[in-house]
Amino acid sequence: MLFFCVDVCNKCSFKDICSSPKKYGKSNRQFQYDEIKLRLYNRRKNEASAKFKEKYKKRIGIEWLNGRLKQYTPLKRVRARGKLAVYNSIFS
Repeated sequence: MLFFCVDVCNKCSFKDICSSPKKYGKSNRQFQYDEIKLRLYNRRKNEASAKFKEKYKKRIGIEWLNGRLKQYTPLKRVRARGKLAVYNSIFS
């Protein structure tokens, strides 16, 4: 938890998009974060980078295909392993 003065909050350049600080007394603000939120923030920041997008560009097509297969076929409920067993469970 971080505690800071209202003046610091008012001068911050992220004031418009920040929704986290809460009032703590008359002239202070409280900013709470935990390990999960911090990890999630760092992961999303990394995934938004150009390096990440370039590295995973080739996977976009297969993820789209898998999503559509799960949506329009009973593929998400397949409990089989192997090409033939999966084919038989989907089309039978």
